[in-house]
Amino acid sequence: MKAELEQSFKTLPAPTTTASLTAAVLLRIAHARERAARVRAGMFGFATVLSLCALVPAVRFILSEAARSPFLSYLSLIVSDFGGALSAWRELFFALAESAPWGGIAATTALVLVFLISLRAALRQLPASFSGPAGMAAR
Repeated sequence: MKAELEQSFKTLPAPTTTASLTAAVLLRIAHARERAARVRAGMFGFATVLSLCALVPAVRFILSEAARSPFLSYLSLIVSDFGGALSAWRELFFALAESAPWGGIAATTALVLVFLISLRAALRQLPASFSGPAGMAAR
């Protein structure tokens, strides 16, 4: 059976392609890559804008949480009575760490990271998405 398969594959004629068919296939591949790059750039651009818009409420949340907690009064103690704050620095440090709005800080940090990563990815996709087929072949 194996010998019959080998014999039938040996007798098949070699495929022939024309130059126009090859050029059409390569152009189609270039168009598909360009379209995929545009879609990726659009999605990353959308994520960039969305994370930037979500950053404003996150910062407001941090500020409101800091105003509600004794965090700002501990900070003002450092400014108003630096000598007293320096003498009890351990207690002041632990009080600051305990009263800090860590949830808002974590959410804002995550949003900043999402913004920076998506901005970087969108900017990397821009040259490929608007270069055209000639630019794709030049790479």
